[in-house]
Amino acid sequence: LTGLHNRRAFKRESEKIFSHPDKIGHAALVMMDLDNLKYTNDTFGHDWGDEYIRQAGRCLEEGTPKGTLSAHISGDEFNLLFHGYKSQDEIRYQLDKLRKAIEGKVIHLPNGQKLHLSISGGVAWYPEDSNSLGVMRKHADFAMYQVKHESKGEMGEFDIGAYNQEVYAAQLRREFLQMLRENSADYHF
Repeated sequence: LTGLHNRRAFKRESEKIFSHPDKIGHAALVMMDLDNLKYTNDTFGHDWGDEYIRQAGRCLEEGTPKGTLSAHISGDEFNLLFHGYKSQDEIRYQLDKLRKAIEGKVIHLPNGQKLHLSISGGVAWYPEDSNSLGVMRKHADFAMYQVKHESKGEMGEFDIGAYNQEVYAAQLRREFLQMLRENSADYHF
């Protein structure tokens, strides 16, 4: 649909890159999610939803430098891997250019309306956030969902403080539910 790598190809190629840590330099794994795909599918049909996905893929491919690993993972999900940079700032510059390209992308719908492409993304850094591809995936995914819940259409960087707070809150929820299941607490109203 997009001409980009699929999930398996992205996994294979990114693992090849990570098998040579001396050549990675600074890297960023970006997980992205299309914001208006369901609306487009429900309102204009799946052919226009496919066009939305196609245009997003084209924008990601044209809006990133040669050598960036780009993939359409599934439905509304895309991944990018920037690698071989000297600093985070160099990658941030490329991400800013990509953000501007996304903001400028317009899809002309059958009713004459213009639909602006909107993508939310999460960024995890190598080596700052992790030197493990699997952990970076988890971190980028967390950052993306933080953006989706707070301000769609943005790209957010992984924040270890927010992550630890969420992990702690999830642990408290699990412990509380276990306590209720085991009837290990009395409660009164």
